[in-house]
Amino acid sequence: MRYLTRILLVPILLVPILWVWPQRGITVKFSPNRNWLRPAVVRVERRINLDFLTAASASLPQQEFSVEWSGWLRTDRDGQYAFNLRSDDGSTLELDGHIVVDAGGVAFPTTRAATIAMIRGLHQIRLRFVQTDGAYEFYAYWTPPGEAELAAFPTEQLFVQQQPAVIVFLTRHVSLLWALCWFALALVIAARIAKSAREIASTGRRRFARRLTLALASTIVALLVAEGIVRLAHYVREDRRPLEVQLRGARAQAPLSMQSLRLGEIVQPSRYAGIVYELKPNVRGRFMGQPLLINSQGFAITTTRVAKSPAHSGSLEWVTRRCSGGVCQSRIAA
Repeated sequence: MRYLTRILLVPILLVPILWVWPQRGITVKFSPNRNWLRPAVVRVERRINLDFLTAASASLPQQEFSVEWSGWLRTDRDGQYAFNLRSDDGSTLELDGHIVVDAGGVAFPTTRAATIAMIRGLHQIRLRFVQTDGAYEFYAYWTPPGEAELAAFPTEQLFVQQQPAVIVFLTRHVSLLWALCWFALALVIAARIAKSAREIASTGRRRFARRLTLALASTIVALLVAEGIVRLAHYVREDRRPLEVQLRGARAQAPLSMQSLRLGEIVQPSRYAGIVYELKPNVRGRFMGQPLLINSQGFAITTTRVAKSPAHSGSLEWVTRRCSGGVCQSRIAA
């Protein structure tokens, strides 16, 4: 029975690893073109969204780009699954090589949805998004069988690599396996205590019983502490705040990470008569030592005064906004 206790300690310590292994998440590829070719950024993200692009808006182009997410999605039951895409510009969702939701070829905010029958297991998933010009957005949701609300794809059901069926099964039932191991250990400990109690009753060695109980209690406490550390590490690693809170935090940290910008990086020739130059959309950084943030419509959040450079005559002084006929444009005036 002593060896059985040691054997049970092994799965109790190893099962929690299934909460973080195999690697959860999805591979995202960012390409500075509209054809998903020659990606400039390849990384693993825990969520399917454009947060990584928003955080790196100063270093990644905000127009004429495409993004692809690819990986494996675990479904836990058979039934009808609903999928929903909202994007500006185009996007598609593929499962097991077949296009399920197609919102491609549009240049305005569009929502597309589809419902398909799926079986329990691991399915290959790929989402694509393309941006031409102007504002952009992308959101992907699903509704598993038995649920009524749209929800983001959960990180614990996204896998970077395809996994064997046995690993998929274990990750699906990891909580149950962990509980069963603890229950079995409790039964073994109870049997050992009962056996020791009989021996003590026959021999009168009560001191031995106290030492044995203390040893067993210490073992249980140590295991609980180890288990708590593993679960705490997993909890700390995953950011569980709502998306709005994460974005506000990213914006609050933005001024600390702003990069210095040149004039050519914030202006472009204007498409409107009477305006020579206009601000580039989706630019964030510091210009002439002052913070500058331009939204997707080409508007600066605040009016910024730029001091003249003695080495360049006719340098720009003010960044202002001009509105005419319901259309507002940012303007740089001398």
